[in-house]
Amino acid sequence: MKSIHFKLVAMAVFWASSYPLGRHLAQFHVPAVVAGLRLAFATTCLLLIAGAAGQLKQHITPRVLAIFLLMGASGFCIHNLLMMYALQFTRANTGAVINGAIPLMIVLLDFVLFRRRIPRLGLLGVLMGFLGTAVVVTHGDILSAFALGIGRGEAVFLVAITGWAVYSIAGRPLFALMPPLAVTTYACLAGLVLMSPFTAAQWAAAAPLLSDWRLVALIGVQALFSMSLGFVWYSQGVKTLGAMNTSMYANLVPVVAIGLSAVTLGERPDLALLIGAALVIGGLVVVGRAQAADQS
Repeated sequence: MKSIHFKLVAMAVFWASSYPLGRHLAQFHVPAVVAGLRLAFATTCLLLIAGAAGQLKQHITPRVLAIFLLMGASGFCIHNLLMMYALQFTRANTGAVINGAIPLMIVLLDFVLFRRRIPRLGLLGVLMGFLGTAVVVTHGDILSAFALGIGRGEAVFLVAITGWAVYSIAGRPLFALMPPLAVTTYACLAGLVLMSPFTAAQWAAAAPLLSDWRLVALIGVQALFSMSLGFVWYSQGVKTLGAMNTSMYANLVPVVAIGLSAVTLGERPDLALLIGAALVIGGLVVVGRAQAADQS
């Protein structure tokens, strides 16, 4: 039992490391290559793990293939690619807190698309979370944003988190049909295929990045632990501890990312970021408890 807690803490750390790494690599201005490399490393690892576990023997119907393509497009061509692009224009800690609002976006899309009821306590959590996101996106000056707008990086991050929310909702039917590892592996493979034209278009411009083997190795190691083993460990956590308890570890990601960004990039969080992060994380906790109470 102790090992799963260790894995989930490690998962949160590696997921959080995506933001300072992406911010550091933003200097090369080739987000499609960075996202494509991470996805290629992760997909290769997942194929080996899932293949060794005998979980890639499912019959893929045209409908299932269409869902995988939607997951690949929304989760990787939109979320991961836009996340790397957005980090060219905003700080890593800001992006991590905005990204932390993904579960709240899922709740909102569930309500809008499927009229899935939001418990009253859950509605409070959603409002807390989106208020926190607004504080972070506007750097604490919400009223001025109505007249001046928000930064490019913050705006792109809002689109990016919508992509992962769609990925999460689209994949639900498949998790009832096949193992989570298989679903994740096929979705990554679909994303890799769809991402390849964007990666190829920036490949020549990525020569300074690709010539540094240490950076390429760092991308590979980070992808291995965050996008491959991270997904596997999260699935194990859900199976062992339940979805709500496992999600508490995912809520650590913005906090850890703020710390990692401070240590590795020198990004000191301002008061608006800390208040926004507290509201987002508090909202996630409230929503999780409301959903658990509603299902009991």
